Amino acid sequence: QELAIKYLNESRQAGQAMAIADWAILNLNNQHQEALEQLELAAQMQEPIAHAKLGELYLYEASGFSRDESAALTHLNAACDSKIITSCYQLGTLLSESYEIPRNIKKAFEHLSFAASNKHEGALNKFFKLSELHPNLVNPLILKKLQEMNPHIQSQTSETKVSVKRPWQKLLDRSKNSISFEKKLELLELSRKSLLKELTEGFELQINLQEIESELFQLQVKSNPFDTFDKMQSSWDLLQISEATKKLKDFFIFDGIKVDWNNNLKRLTRLEQIIALHYNLQKMRIYDESYEFWNTNFDTLDEYYSAVITYGRAHQNTTGPSYEKFEAKLRRQRSEIALRLASIDHELERHEASANWISKAEKDEHPIHGLVRGRMLVSAQPEHRNDKLAWQILLESADKSPHIDSKISSPLPGGKAESLLLLSKMVASRRSPKKYWGKKHQYIFLKAASHYQPRYTNLLDKLSNQIDPRLALQAEKLAYRWINDNNK
Repeated sequence: QELAIKYLNESRQAGQAMAIADWAILNLNNQHQEALEQLELAAQMQEPIAHAKLGELYLYEASGFSRDESAALTHLNAACDSKIITSCYQLGTLLSESYEIPRNIKKAFEHLSFAASNKHEGALNKFFKLSELHPNLVNPLILKKLQEMNPHIQSQTSETKVSVKRPWQKLLDRSKNSISFEKKLELLELSRKSLLKELTEGFELQINLQEIESELFQLQVKSNPFDTFDKMQSSWDLLQISEATKKLKDFFIFDGIKVDWNNNLKRLTRLEQIIALHYNLQKMRIYDESYEFWNTNFDTLDEYYSAVITYGRAHQNTTGPSYEKFEAKLRRQRSEIALRLASIDHELERHEASANWISKAEKDEHPIHGLVRGRMLVSAQPEHRNDKLAWQILLESADKSPHIDSKISSPLPGGKAESLLLLSKMVASRRSPKKYWGKKHQYIFLKAASHYQPRYTNLLDKLSNQIDPRLALQAEKLAYRWINDNNK
């Protein structure tokens, strides 16, 4: 080894380009700066190995290099012209996945096919995947030749039938799997750049951009939520909801209107992301901007969902056999937005506005619609109260509502536990029917509420100090009987 290094140094000092490149590659880690200078020198002397190494460093951001697609292209072109197989593979990868320089899929196929023909397995896999994404650009003769050379890879590809992800989708997936905030942000920006290099345009481009924007919003809302609202509005505009609604409605008025159902499904997927983002904001109790967004856009969403539901019912052969579940999901989303806004108005003591949102949600029959309505009636001003109706609604809600952990449903109340707590408060303030007056019934409802929401146990402990132990024991038995009956 010492003798080999001695001869290598002598060759390098004699100005031999290959020796200069080899020495630089060997010493990239321990004599970094000098090795880089020597690599650049060898590349100027048109040494293919130097071009190959520099192209790789610029492409993959190795050894302190920042990604520089233009520099990588120059060096990889030179190395591939000299038939360095790995460089041809890397050049094909760059030309098919770039996000700075223009893409050239035809050239990418040429370079990948050369490397694949020379047994480079990575190039072969990439060639087949690229041919699925761009079937019109691949040379069928070359494709057939590579399939014949490597039937096992092609058979594996056909057996799995997994849809091939585009470069921007891979970057997006990497961002989702990354823990670091900075890395997530970097990968999302690269994903956006990569997408803009795709051949797609119009609605398809907008809907894909929306997917990246949604992930960016999730990051921004954690770091600085107040910066996201203007972008949310433009994100909503990208969905072209009004135009889609008009087309769905026109279908029932005019003959010959064609509805692209797949595009509507994509719109609904993006809407789910916007809804999830607003739920996150509401958990953080950032109500004003979120409330304003839905206050402005709810009627548009309502109209669109109604049009989708009507179309889906009329064309279940297009929308699929599970349409009833699909409609239930849309109705739940729509009513939950309205009920959340009703809950925000309730917290801010805007009772008339809260009643308006509750009314809008009524048609969708959300499981906790009764609870939200009952809660509003209980806390309304005396002249607007209806204790008899509130008691009836809350009793039914306590019986039929699902249990929802209120920590993850903010600002929505939490189903059974909240209904039972309100009933207990009505008993305590003598606003319940007279046969339910007294601490015994207050204890029964509060005990049942604590069963579903343990954080109410402290309220139960306070009440225990105020009630006869024997009466509390009777009440506890009745509470457990109620819990068992309602959990069957």
